[in-house]
Amino acid sequence: IRLKEAERVSKMLDFDYRFLERSDGQVSREEEVLAADLATILEEFNPEVLFAPFPGDHHRDHQASAAATALAIERSRFSGEVWAYEVWSTMWPNVVVDIHEVWEEKKAAICCYESQQGEKYAEAIHGLNRYRAFTAKLALAEAYFVCSASEYCALGQELSRL
Repeated sequence: IRLKEAERVSKMLDFDYRFLERSDGQVSREEEVLAADLATILEEFNPEVLFAPFPGDHHRDHQASAAATALAIERSRFSGEVWAYEVWSTMWPNVVVDIHEVWEEKKAAICCYESQQGEKYAEAIHGLNRYRAFTAKLALAEAYFVCSASEYCALGQELSRL
């Protein structure tokens, strides 16, 4: 179901993707394999910026994805910037980006994920984007924790000790 939802979003937003099929709720058991896959992708694409889940997210799969990303960064020697984003729980952002012009497109993309309660989630995210915009005096904003690759890895290691 999620693969079909992702395909729909990629067509809507006109981007390519790779679906690294992992079992819901079981990503922590597959961190090593996921890290190897992500390291290969990082080496292949050699991006300057990497978007990844914030390591302190409260969802187990999101934490495992962040941990696998940190391992992949170390293995691939990626040295660019990491823009960590919020998924299931809030974080302490250091950058906000004005998204008011793309909100409707973002909402439509979120709503494609019907298996994840897309419309309800879109409502919640709209509230979060309004909240994130408040202190920046914007209408809607996306929040990120932007850091170096090594800082992302260190943050992940520190949070995993807690």
